[in-house]
Amino acid sequence: MRGGALFGWGSGQPEYALPGVTPDAQKHVPFPQRLLPELEVVKVAADLGVFACIDSRGRLYVWRNERQGFPSQPQEVTAEGAALKGQCFVDV
Repeated sequence: MRGGALFGWGSGQPEYALPGVTPDAQKHVPFPQRLLPELEVVKVAADLGVFACIDSRGRLYVWRNERQGFPSQPQEVTAEGAALKGQCFVDV
């Protein structure tokens, strides 16, 4: 499975969950910036303030804005976070 790059733009304020971006003086990200450059992303899911992605190795990452119950920076979902020990996610 080959992955790609994930880009984000919009409000660069910390509560809006654009990890690793550099906002301008008004705290905006007016042009796309690459998110999570260390990952080859194959799938993305996003809702109002909650985000998830799957990388090319089948690892699931989740993060959120400051008003949700997920971590504010992308974290891999592991056996400690869910019953996923030894599992990976596959595109169906």
